[in-house]
Amino acid sequence: MRDLKNVEALSLEERCRREIPPLGATDAEVHALNSVSLRESEALRENLHSLKTYCTFIGYPRSGHSILGSLLDAHPNAVLAHELDTVRFVEAGFSAMQLYYLLLENSRQFTNAGRTWGKYCYAVRDQWQGRYSELNVIGDNKGGRTTVRIGRNWELIERLCRTIPLQHRFI
Repeated sequence: MRDLKNVEALSLEERCRREIPPLGATDAEVHALNSVSLRESEALRENLHSLKTYCTFIGYPRSGHSILGSLLDAHPNAVLAHELDTVRFVEAGFSAMQLYYLLLENSRQFTNAGRTWGKYCYAVRDQWQGRYSELNVIGDNKGGRTTVRIGRNWELIERLCRTIPLQHRFI
């Protein structure tokens, strides 16, 4: 199991190399992101007018979610966060706007860190990873942990759908 002690002190590149999510790896980080995302999310409102669909990955870890999420994130109308664990933030009471901010920021940070996760690189050259032209689809590729959380509490699917008032698609 990865050591999360002093994770905040690691560089973004080192976090990704050790497969530690760019945002929200610890309870302290989730707590700190509440106020940051609340403050920063208001500036996003005007950029989300075309947003229609939220994409949730479910299933087993190590089953291709990272490559598929990165390929979708390369599309100019989609942003797929890498290993954000949106359901964790839903459980913590984050609003849709806060989640949108975190999803966008996660994609941007993961791209700026080189899109390397452990020993694998998920960069798609000269495409739209970490940014978008007109945002229609947003989501998170954290399938394994999402499946475990939902398996423990089925109500989380309904809570996710209530929190994010978009059309939902599950991969």
